[in-house]
Amino acid sequence: MSRNNSRQVKAAQTTRTRAAANARQRQVAVPVNECVIYARVSSKDQEKEGFSIPSQLRLLRDYATENGLTVVDEFVDIETAKRAGRTNFSRMLDALRGREGCRTVLVEKTDRLYRNISDWVTLDELHLDIHLVKEGRCCLRGRGRPRSSSTGSRS
Repeated sequence: MSRNNSRQVKAAQTTRTRAAANARQRQVAVPVNECVIYARVSSKDQEKEGFSIPSQLRLLRDYATENGLTVVDEFVDIETAKRAGRTNFSRMLDALRGREGCRTVLVEKTDRLYRNISDWVTLDELHLDIHLVKEGRCCLRGRGRPRSSSTGSRS
């Protein structure tokens, strides 16, 4: 192989190596839109009456997929939201506090998430993006944007 050909081969290899490294950097730099899912029914009776956890989870998973969100955890409670202290709601809050990159919660509708002022204040202080999927609303706070927006209702 001549010297010119050798230089051209080395230059091509270097270019490919740099392109591959740049592609890896772009992959690392692209933010992952992480979210958690929260589903709740007030009682076993309510679950039997058609407010099923599986249907809530299916709706929320589909919504995440359609909106390019990566579900990193799911939390389910079968207890009332009238007072603070639900088991998995508290676990969700701890998980969100410990995972800086995840600032989004998907929930079927407002009353599945909270029915007391204490829980509302706690969620507000965490500056989360909360997607109320069936209500077609997003409360966007997770990225320093205190506002509310409509996204179109889902049934």
